[in-house]
Amino acid sequence: MNRTKFLRLAVAAAVLGLGHGALAANTSYDLERLWLDPSARGSLVLGDGETLPQAGARLGIAGGWERAPLVLREPGLRGAGLFSNGHRIGDVVKARWTLHLVGAVGLTDRLELGLRVPITLSQKGSDLTGQGFPELRDRDLGTISGMVRYGISRQASGAPVNTAVALEAGVPVDRVTDLDGDPGVTIVPRFEIGRRYERFVLGADVGANLRTSPVKLTGDEKLHHEVTAGLLAATAGRPVRLEATLRGAFNADGLGAP
Repeated sequence: MNRTKFLRLAVAAAVLGLGHGALAANTSYDLERLWLDPSARGSLVLGDGETLPQAGARLGIAGGWERAPLVLREPGLRGAGLFSNGHRIGDVVKARWTLHLVGAVGLTDRLELGLRVPITLSQKGSDLTGQGFPELRDRDLGTISGMVRYGISRQASGAPVNTAVALEAGVPVDRVTDLDGDPGVTIVPRFEIGRRYERFVLGADVGANLRTSPVKLTGDEKLHHEVTAGLLAATAGRPVRLEATLRGAFNADGLGAP
């Protein structure tokens, strides 16, 4: 691992709200909301504008657990979060364990390549096939994505903040009929900014999930593109780092925001 030389475990409880309607039997959707940053310079989850040094590299492995990330209620699909409402019919996904493999390499001090490979180890849910939901596979390969990041400004070069632009492309590679991949390629551009202090790092990013094929829900509802945003605060000490991260995705389709 780059500089840190230790294994970090990320445990995520994802809350997903998709508004009204239910997934049709032939619908595919990428339920995963633990998007890890391949280089993890300032944050395990969000980019903070930093890039790996030239010839620098990082390999990482992390685990994620989600409790009831997708449930069926009378109003439609909801996450089992603080703002859930309506009569609970059943859990589309009751519990989910995932494994995340990430890697990154610095081609120059400003140009970096990254890769993410999510793997579903186990997922269980209620029997909702009568409501049009597919039977979940216990194990599955998720959406593999590749990323290129370019550093615009660097504190190491005298700039007040680190800034970067990144472009990521996600491609479903397995049988896409359930909750491990969108029906088409997803393009994810974003802008990252952050500042590293002696003992901590602050950062933010803003971007979009641009789907080449919309996610089809029951009825006439579809999920198209989303605007994404995130904030982070992390310590910069060794060998243990603490971090708090907030992420959101917002759409113009009248559906809820995860």
